[in-house]
Amino acid sequence: GKTVVAMHKARWLAEQLISSSTPGRVLFTTFTRNLATDTRSNLTKICTPEELQRIEFLGYTGDASTLINVMKKKFRMTKRPSTLEALYVKSLNRLPVSALRITRPKVVNASTTTHLLEIRFELNKVRLGAILSDSFRQLLAADKSGSRI
Repeated sequence: GKTVVAMHKARWLAEQLISSSTPGRVLFTTFTRNLATDTRSNLTKICTPEELQRIEFLGYTGDASTLINVMKKKFRMTKRPSTLEALYVKSLNRLPVSALRITRPKVVNASTTTHLLEIRFELNKVRLGAILSDSFRQLLAADKSGSRI
């Protein structure tokens, strides 16, 4: 029930941004493996394309293979060379439209027995003329240069 409420709240917040013509995105965060995989799929079912491109996802998981497969197949992302654990991008005219960024978190809970991966992604609809948000592009640029934001 809590996850469903959170997804509908994220959709509502995205809708409010759109209706008020306010720039920005809604950050949706989860810390469990199942939610990291299932949430984005469920958001695509309840959100319009315009709402979906206003939601940025951040999650943690021990195994990102299912998410990677979905991004490659459903969203046609391709793997890019990177110093990160993984970077998948979909581009249009050499501009990144959507991206999946997988890294090792900087802070690790000592009581955690699994090795968590930080998952961050943004999906945009090409036909709506959207590209990655400024904040996501800055994050990727910092990754490329080896600096921190």
